[in-house]
Amino acid sequence: MAIQSSIEITGYINNLAAGRLNLDTIAVENSASISSSTELACASGDNTITIPTGARGVIITFPTLATTTKRLKGVAGDTGIQVDTTTRGGSFYLLFGASPGASFVINSSALDTLKTQFQFF
Repeated sequence: MAIQSSIEITGYINNLAAGRLNLDTIAVENSASISSSTELACASGDNTITIPTGARGVIITFPTLATTTKRLKGVAGDTGIQVDTTTRGGSFYLLFGASPGASFVINSSALDTLKTQFQFF
């Protein structure tokens, strides 16, 4: 019998001018049943994160006491998008397309002594 993994994420945003906003449920099933987790103390500059074969997405969890600025990038020359790691820590997820490529980059403004977790699914 084949093993299949699934992930379901739900949420909402409160106290908006228009009230509460319910976020659509994200449900992903993966017949490859990827369960790969990596923890990395980011070096200063670009840190390449390899995407395991068959992965459908990743949950990235920054430590709550992080003091470095992080940017999510597609490739080394990309300027990227700054993600909030210094005031809240916490997690965010990325869903991959059918051909996500081999890797993505997390750029760190300085050496990070605390570890960031990458949980692929």
